[in-house]
Amino acid sequence: MSTPARSRLQRATAIAAAVLAVAGSGLILGAPPAEATTPAASPVTVKWAGGNDPELQRYQPDRAHMVDNADGSGHWNDFKDLEITVDQTKGLIDQAVTVRARGMKPTERQPSSTRRHFLQAMQCWGDPTDPAFYETCQWGGFNDAEQGAHGGTSVMPAGMSQVLNNAGNITSRGEGRGPVEAGEYPRFRAVTNQVNEPEPITTAGGRVQYFRGLGAFFGPSTTNEELFQPIQPDGTTEFPFRVQSAAAQPYLGCGDPRSGLGERCWLVIVPRGEHSGNRPGSDACRSNNTGLHTPFGQYQEYTGRSPIDQDCTFWDNRVVIPLDFENPYESCPPGAAERRVVGSEMLAQAMSSWQPRLCAGDAGATFNLATNSGDLVREQLVAGAVDFAGVSRPATPENLGEDGEWLLEGTDLAYAPLANSAVTIAFLAESHRDFGNMLYRDVRLTPRLVAKLLTQSYRTHTPYRFTPSATNQNDGRSSAVLRTETIVTDPEWIALGNPSAPGLRGVSARNAFMVSGPQGDDAIRLLWEYVQADADAVAFLRGEPDPWGNRINPYYLPEGHPQAPPRELDGTGGGYEVDLSRQPIDTFPVADQSKAPTAASAATLTDGRQIDALGFNPYSQSLAENALRVARVDKRTHNDYNPNLSNGPGQLTGRFYPAAPQAVPGTTNGRFVLGATLAPMAELYHLDVAQLGHPLPRKTGQDDVRWAREFVPYTPETVAAGAAAQQPADDGIAVLDMERLPPGAYPLATTVYGAVNLNSFSLDADARRDYAHLLDYVAGPGNEITGQRGGLPPGYVPLTGAQREQARELAERLRTTADELDDPAPDAPGDAPAEAGGDAGGDGAGGGAAAARGAAGAAGAADAGGLDGGPLTNPAAAPADADVTAAVGVPGQAALGGALLAGAAGLALTPFLMRRGVVDG
Repeated sequence: MSTPARSRLQRATAIAAAVLAVAGSGLILGAPPAEATTPAASPVTVKWAGGNDPELQRYQPDRAHMVDNADGSGHWNDFKDLEITVDQTKGLIDQAVTVRARGMKPTERQPSSTRRHFLQAMQCWGDPTDPAFYETCQWGGFNDAEQGAHGGTSVMPAGMSQVLNNAGNITSRGEGRGPVEAGEYPRFRAVTNQVNEPEPITTAGGRVQYFRGLGAFFGPSTTNEELFQPIQPDGTTEFPFRVQSAAAQPYLGCGDPRSGLGERCWLVIVPRGEHSGNRPGSDACRSNNTGLHTPFGQYQEYTGRSPIDQDCTFWDNRVVIPLDFENPYESCPPGAAERRVVGSEMLAQAMSSWQPRLCAGDAGATFNLATNSGDLVREQLVAGAVDFAGVSRPATPENLGEDGEWLLEGTDLAYAPLANSAVTIAFLAESHRDFGNMLYRDVRLTPRLVAKLLTQSYRTHTPYRFTPSATNQNDGRSSAVLRTETIVTDPEWIALGNPSAPGLRGVSARNAFMVSGPQGDDAIRLLWEYVQADADAVAFLRGEPDPWGNRINPYYLPEGHPQAPPRELDGTGGGYEVDLSRQPIDTFPVADQSKAPTAASAATLTDGRQIDALGFNPYSQSLAENALRVARVDKRTHNDYNPNLSNGPGQLTGRFYPAAPQAVPGTTNGRFVLGATLAPMAELYHLDVAQLGHPLPRKTGQDDVRWAREFVPYTPETVAAGAAAQQPADDGIAVLDMERLPPGAYPLATTVYGAVNLNSFSLDADARRDYAHLLDYVAGPGNEITGQRGGLPPGYVPLTGAQREQARELAERLRTTADELDDPAPDAPGDAPAEAGGDAGGDGAGGGAAAARGAAGAAGAADAGGLDGGPLTNPAAAPADADVTAAVGVPGQAALGGALLAGAAGLALTPFLMRRGVVDG
């Protein structure tokens, strides 16, 4: 075999084998119940003081003894006017619901940075009428614990534990009662009947220093508890609460009929006022923060302690709201055909909604979505390893690599629109200072600001330990160039009228941008195309300063650029391999090569260990996870180090550990985070989304950067305008021309297409009819916004009439070729080469039938050779040095790929190739 032919064969083998990695590296969606529906609205309102519907009132505590402050606690006056409304309580999945409250006093900041007048929220699974109901609530994931310290968290109320400080010494907190005895802390009882137990953590010296127990069930990164929701000056508040099904939190079991009482779960809101939480004749309910207490019925300025602490009366003031979930485990009827869709995670929410209707009836099929990068999916499609792909770009020689033209030979690729949606940049901006709480909902981003975020061009987006001070800096070459600490202090951000209140600056805005990876995606390519279409952003990516003198992180400049860091002896530096100002890219690169702390400081501070850029700010596994991280303000910054933290069983070797999600604002700062995600996920978690400025062909200055371009918010209308503005191409896929965006068009609108190779041997007749059924549904009932399962979920906009027609046309082609495969026409004289293993491809609907007729010859050709350089074809049928394409043909490629799947590792290790983190000194 010639060297080029062997190279092509090895590439085809790797592409076919890569299908093995799809399920492991992507998202696989099981089918929801066939009969389930999600009501468009199922709101519930509960009044704290009573008078509710009897079905709701039976779950509320009896407050008769509190009427008109009869018990002297003061709580009746605190909460008598409180009403809680939840906008959806039925048909729930893993999503956010909106909680609204009114009738309380505004939140006040008190001495020692505590607050009074606020809400806390949690999810519980047990019987609300059971005295031990509090044991079934997911609460305590953040409680009195050093995040990541031992893979778990403390279960005691704050003030009852002893923990390690950064130097590894015992530090008493709060009341300092000494070591915690078993039974002194609240219990969590899982729906599986497992109960947390105190676990002693010992140092090398054998001293018990820490107890944990909840870590076996939930922790800061998995709990959905809300520690602090402030009340606005008008006495109201509104916030999203992220409910968890049994799939997300099996220890609650919500929606799982096997879990008994856990099938229905509960949202519990605990209001916190200003009066003491003590019980009559007791001072056990002391403050977390000072160890002080106030007698029963007096004002309580230090509203600490856990809301489920039974020494306190806070739990008696709870409001209980039922939550009914869909069964996350129920699948389609037995015997339904299983069909795979591989491609963009943009389809995930739509496919989940459509599936119950698609598998209904005798002709139904189960469609499982496995996500992977667009380029890899396109390669798998043309190699026959994938039958139905979800992509936003066509397969072309350019995006199929060096063998693109060869891979496309003999294919008959067809595309049909599946869903219109958008890429978004979601954010949370919340300021907390002496003047109170401020939640900002309006943020504007220019393409250049997005470019700055994508290239770690703020000092606090590069590695640092503890604080990015001059005396504790990293050893990279970017910090000396970067002049701005955070995006909220960037003069361009401020010039656009974005919030830059004192409560947003400092710690809250550090390392504020989160991305997914290392896997690429067409959605990420769209974001880069947006940046590369703007003159300001392109100039910045080429090394030019912005109008205020800020420059790009030099590690992101292309190789050979005069401003790129020089290549060091260890291979670092030298610039990035891609010119980000013009070359296509579909990933979020982490190119900064700084390490923290400096090598000199690491010897004394971190046992010689350093953290690099990827370890400092780890990737999210997907754009969907990025949305959840934004919702939880979960930056996962790894810039703290403890020498006593274990790296494995029995090991105390020290490690960097992640910061906890910022569930509660700091004493003088707020919360600020941004992240690229998908519109359906931003809708699912009720996230705010930044307005995006249209790219401009000219550069702007300080005076006109705010007014020179149109800023477009994300709305269904602007996404529809963007989708309608896409320019159709001969291949059937339409894309946005960033340089010709019409007014009002959201610049990151996109369409995901279903793609098939009609000449594929693996696409049999039954599969073609099932995929045709999917397309018919997409163009029909699945294209309607119904607010129920089966329709378009929030975050999508309906297909246009032309798009629906395109989907129906491909469905008809699939059915036609399926009929031909069932009843093939008599072989014509020209069919002989295909039967001998020749090119069975062709244009038009007949290609699929030709592929089937060539199957036997193709399989024989595959069986006749090997990977050791031996001939792939019968020498009598072709010359020994014949090109693989001529000898095997497209069906042969598919057959060969299928034969090799079982033994190929392929790209299963792809997610691990870029895993960098702690560097041993």
